[in-house]
Amino acid sequence: GDEVLVAVANRLVRCLGRHDLAARLGGDEFAILVEAPTSPPHLEELAATMSAATPNGLTVERSVTTRSLSPSARRRPRAGAARLT
Repeated sequence: GDEVLVAVANRLVRCLGRHDLAARLGGDEFAILVEAPTSPPHLEELAATMSAATPNGLTVERSVTTRSLSPSARRRPRAGAARLT
């Protein structure tokens, strides 16, 4: 339960840069906000690092977990950029 979520959150946070943010959306879903990704390969490397940090079969409090990591990336519009309607 909660111990697994805390363990996963702690492992995700250790993968992030100083200005990045991990947030629990609800249930067992997390969002990662990356301040300034340098390139798509940078995001792919981050996803691989997070996957390695949260292995399938993670044992917490004598419970073995299974996980599904589904990384995706979205860019927010730059300040002052025109919005499409």
